[in-house]
Amino acid sequence: MNDGLRYSVLKLFIKTYPQAETGFLENLSVEQYEKIFDLLIEKASLEKIYEAADCIKE
Repeated sequence: MNDGLRYSVLKLFIKTYPQAETGFLENLSVEQYEKIFDLLIEKASLEKIYEAADCIKE
């Protein structure tokens, strides 16, 4: 696991959505973190991030 990528996703998510719960970001694959990172950079809605996480969970 790329801990740097995980840390970056968590940090960006918390900065973007400070009130949102982050539990769904635990124990994801590298591909999942990369997809969510892209969505965060694109300023996707929280709903889209949740949907993408559900769609790409293994």
